[in-house]
Amino acid sequence: VALVTIWILAVAAAVIFRHVARLTTNLKLSVWLSDGRTAIYFITYIVWGILLRRNVVVRTVKRWLSAIVFLMLFWMIVRTVKFRLPNTSVWGRYLWYSYYLPMIFIPLFCLYTSLHIRKSEDYRLPLWSVFAAGISTALFVLVMTNDVHQADDQYHYSWGYYIVMIWVAVCMCMTLLFMMRGAKVPHSKKRKLLPFVPILLIGIYAISYIAKIQALRLIAGDMTSVICQLVMISITCCMWSGL
Repeated sequence: VALVTIWILAVAAAVIFRHVARLTTNLKLSVWLSDGRTAIYFITYIVWGILLRRNVVVRTVKRWLSAIVFLMLFWMIVRTVKFRLPNTSVWGRYLWYSYYLPMIFIPLFCLYTSLHIRKSEDYRLPLWSVFAAGISTALFVLVMTNDVHQADDQYHYSWGYYIVMIWVAVCMCMTLLFMMRGAKVPHSKKRKLLPFVPILLIGIYAISYIAKIQALRLIAGDMTSVICQLVMISITCCMWSGL
């Protein structure tokens, strides 16, 4: 309960920092608040990762969850550095492309983790998981070579972006299916449904973000932080509900 309270207060502080930084005309204060917000999220993910390592028993699951935490930290670093560079710079453009590494592989690793639900220590991923990893890798290469073929545009969503989003949606749907399959635990139905709520919220948020709903972007426009927090909540709920 104490950790949950601390987490809620930390996230609330980060949200307040974001909105104050947007409203203030003091450049130094804005930078300080932005850095403070990044530090809060960074510490949150690191502490959460440590707790996962301590509480998860299956070594393979530990590795996938550690990879998810690493991608969250990477995403926060890229986001922070990217907004310090001009949009027209080459480095800024490739940092933007780097967003797709966690966007593509966090859902994939969540899928892999869901496959281990109620499985033994010796369980090995099915052969099709290699094919899924190949698709994810190919899509990331597609994004990183965007300057060659212009499959995506950092200001206008193009066909490459929608292919990536479709694949992310496929991974999320498969994760939900495998979680439902493994949700035969002796707890109440409400408790078993908890992990599904954040995942559904990710889907709703992503669709709303693509649709450029201004109210959403005003209240929760930091996609990196929102997605990472929802993934963190979903995995934590899985552990709490006994999946």
